[in-house]
Amino acid sequence: IRNVVREGARARLCFTEGHGEASTRDGSERGLFFLKNVLEKDNYDVASVDLTAPGSGEPFAGCAVVIVPGPRSAFAAGEAERLRTYLMTGGSGLFALGPTPDAAGVDPTGLSSVLAPFGVRLGGTIVVEAAKDRALPDSYGVRFFADPKPHATTMGLVVRDEREPPRVLVQLSRPLYHATEAGAAVATDLLVSSPESFGIATADGAATWTKTPEKRPEDTSGPFVLAMAAEREKTHRDAPHGPRVVVLGASTALFEANFREPFGVRGAALLVESSLSWLATKPEIVDIPPKADVAAS
Repeated sequence: IRNVVREGARARLCFTEGHGEASTRDGSERGLFFLKNVLEKDNYDVASVDLTAPGSGEPFAGCAVVIVPGPRSAFAAGEAERLRTYLMTGGSGLFALGPTPDAAGVDPTGLSSVLAPFGVRLGGTIVVEAAKDRALPDSYGVRFFADPKPHATTMGLVVRDEREPPRVLVQLSRPLYHATEAGAAVATDLLVSSPESFGIATADGAATWTKTPEKRPEDTSGPFVLAMAAEREKTHRDAPHGPRVVVLGASTALFEANFREPFGVRGAALLVESSLSWLATKPEIVDIPPKADVAAS
C-alpha cells in the first residue's frame, strides 16, 4: 500500500558516516538497521555517504535528504562546508545531534556554520527533566516526555479536539537555541521541556546516580527547546520549496526502541517519519493503530 501511495521516483535518503555516527548496517539497539527497513518500506532509497573518504567532492549528488545520525566526533571544516553548500543550494537535512557527554562536557559537532543560516544554535548542556509527571521512573531525569508544538511535522502529535495523540518520549537530549546571525531563517520550535527542567554541563559520574540530580547554581534553567525546523527562501522560482532542516537534540530518536513502543508513546518515531516526509516533499504515511480485540460469542 505504501509503495502505491508514494507514486513517482523513490526519494534517496543519505546517511553521513565517518564521525562515529550510528550506522544503517548496525542491527544493535543503538544501530539504524531497523530504521533503514522502516524507511525502505516507506518507499525511500537509503544510502550512506562517507565525507571522510578520499575523492568525495560531491558526496550529496542525488540525495533528497541528508541525515546526520548522532556524530560522536566533529565534522572537519571542509566537510561542514560541503554540507552547508548542499543545503544552501536547495537541499534538505535531518540532524539528530544528541549530546556526547564525557568528563570535559558536551562535545562540539563542527556543524555550527551549517545550522546558523537556518536560525538554529546547539546548546552545550544535557537536559534533565525534574517534573515528576514528565520524567520516567528510574531515568534520572534524562528520559522524559516532551511537549510538541504546532508545525507540519507535528500535526499528528499536537492535541486537537478531544483526540489523544501519542506522546513524544525523549532520551538524552541537548537544548537548541535560536541563532540570530544576519540573514538567518526563523526556526520553529517542535518540542519543548517543562519549566522545571535544567541543563547540566556534564554527565560525569552519572553511573553512580541513584536519583535525579539536584539543580546547581551553575546549571541553566528551562524550559528548553529540544527540536526545531526551519525553511529558507527558494533558491529558484520552480523549486518545490526552499532549503529545509529539522534538528533533533536527541540522537536516540532514530533508535529501534522508539519504533517498537506502544502507539500511545510512539511520538518520537512518528516525528522522525513525518519530518522526513516534510523534508523530502512526500505525502505523509499514515499508520493506523490496532483495534482492541473483540471476543466472539
